[in-house]
Amino acid sequence: MDFIVRDDGLLTERTAQELAAWYTKGSVDSEAFEAHLMLLQAHASLMTSAQRGRKSGISRERYDILRALYRSPGYRMPLSELGRHLNVSPASITKLVNALSRAQLAHRIRFPDDKRRIWAELTPKGVSTVEEALPFVIESTRSRWQGLTSEEKRVLVHLLSKVVMSAQSSKAESQLKAVTSKAKAALKTEKSA
Repeated sequence: MDFIVRDDGLLTERTAQELAAWYTKGSVDSEAFEAHLMLLQAHASLMTSAQRGRKSGISRERYDILRALYRSPGYRMPLSELGRHLNVSPASITKLVNALSRAQLAHRIRFPDDKRRIWAELTPKGVSTVEEALPFVIESTRSRWQGLTSEEKRVLVHLLSKVVMSAQSSKAESQLKAVTSKAKAALKTEKSA
């Protein structure tokens, strides 16, 4: 990757900038394409880095399930709720929980009052797997983000939240306007303090 400093003093990546200009023929939307391409590159870099650093041998998807169960009361959750929580289809959540069951990290339990409903629950081995992974996850995440200041991280979270809201629905426009005006006011107050 060839990072460059733009005329306004902000960083970009040359290929993303050139590709965005190609898509839009240099129009105003060029920034939207460039932002989109950089977000995709950032995601790919973070995922690749996380995969390289993974010591447990557990896939990201399986770890997400283990973490969700670990954070739930009694280390368990209905499969349907788990799927909604992680935005995973019922078929995929069943397949992932079955794989965790074969690895003896989780098991399935039927609801006592409704045999059609099923819980996923961590086993003691699943609990210890999460607890062993936590310090590594915390440290590797911290090291990946050390190049940004606290303010830059807050602004990034704000901007990414707006991207997600915008992508989710057109109803988000009114929410975006309200959030944007509050954020501008907060940033002005913070800078004047």
